[in-house]
Amino acid sequence: MLSAIGAHVAAMGELSMLPVAPALWVMVIGLAAIIGTRRAPFAIRGIGITALFVIASQMVMHLGMVTAPWAFGLAAHHAEPMLTPSSAVAHVVAALVLVALVAWGERLLAALISFGRILVAVSAAQPPRRPGAVARIAPVPSLPRLRGIFLIATPSRGPPVPA
Repeated sequence: MLSAIGAHVAAMGELSMLPVAPALWVMVIGLAAIIGTRRAPFAIRGIGITALFVIASQMVMHLGMVTAPWAFGLAAHHAEPMLTPSSAVAHVVAALVLVALVAWGERLLAALISFGRILVAVSAAQPPRRPGAVARIAPVPSLPRLRGIFLIATPSRGPPVPA
């Protein structure tokens, strides 16, 4: 989303946002997170698949920002052609940067997952240790009973009687 908006700004030279734009961006990112979930274990995608996903998302975002800018929190511009040389260059640069970032992020995530699996395997292979020293804690002494103190006091039966 951020790269598509950056490409839009680079191509058009301006960005006229509606006040609701940040809320719309959060909703679009949340929708992408819900749609993008998967149940299979994580596996690194190839550069080709990553590039295909990034290019497809750039095309969808560009098409959406040109045809329905209000859906992305952008003010409607004057009539523009769907694709200009500056917008094509901006989207190609954004796509290249995103492909590199996503590929690096996938490799980093794969390394962290393999490290986590090693930690789990090492901790599962070791039997649980018994503590070296056992400390016994004495029970907490009970509080003294205060009942006898209250029996000595005489209850008040109202205001004193005038003599």
